[in-house]
Amino acid sequence: MRKPISEKLTLLIVFAFIGALGLAIACGFYPREVLWWIMATSFLSLALYAWDKRAAVNGRQRISEATLHFWSVSGGWPGAVLGQQLFRHKTTKRAFRNRFWLTVFVNALLVAWTFTDSGVHLLNLTIDTARDYTDSGIDLLQRL
Repeated sequence: MRKPISEKLTLLIVFAFIGALGLAIACGFYPREVLWWIMATSFLSLALYAWDKRAAVNGRQRISEATLHFWSVSGGWPGAVLGQQLFRHKTTKRAFRNRFWLTVFVNALLVAWTFTDSGVHLLNLTIDTARDYTDSGIDLLQRL
């Protein structure tokens, strides 16, 4: 039986990923909104792992693994890693762990793709659209 990836290695992967993104943002190669998105989805993932652990301990309805994986692949995997380590949750079930690391890999591929010409174009279009919706919402609130 293979041993799961060590806690230190998983934390190293998280901090290396965040550090590399932070460096790319600081050098002007990447939009800061991506880091905000990763931080927000990571916080949400961490909260979901805490909620699910508490539900497991108390025999309440659990959060589906599909939901946990959705937020991981959406950018929240660093928070998921922290949640797994902090709460000792979802660290031994091999099928879950394999799917989880697949979501990390897919998210890393998506981030790498956003450094290509087509990826930069779609990323900028997405950020501009989000800004437009945010500005529209602020304008609407100010009129109320």
